[in-house]
Amino acid sequence: MATLPIRHNIDARGPWTTDVRRAMMDQQSGYSNLFYVMLIVGIIGVVGFFVVAAGAAAGGI
Repeated sequence: MATLPIRHNIDARGPWTTDVRRAMMDQQSGYSNLFYVMLIVGIIGVVGFFVVAAGAAAGGI
């Protein structure tokens, strides 16, 4: 009966190899460009909300 070879690439912290873990840590070093775009869109949305709320409070409806 033939047995399958055992791969010893699993360490005590889980099934991730060190190469995969290192690649994931390299990607987490900063925020993506999409984060900054959405941050700007959110800030513009909040400012727009306050402009509309101030206009409504002043009776501009």
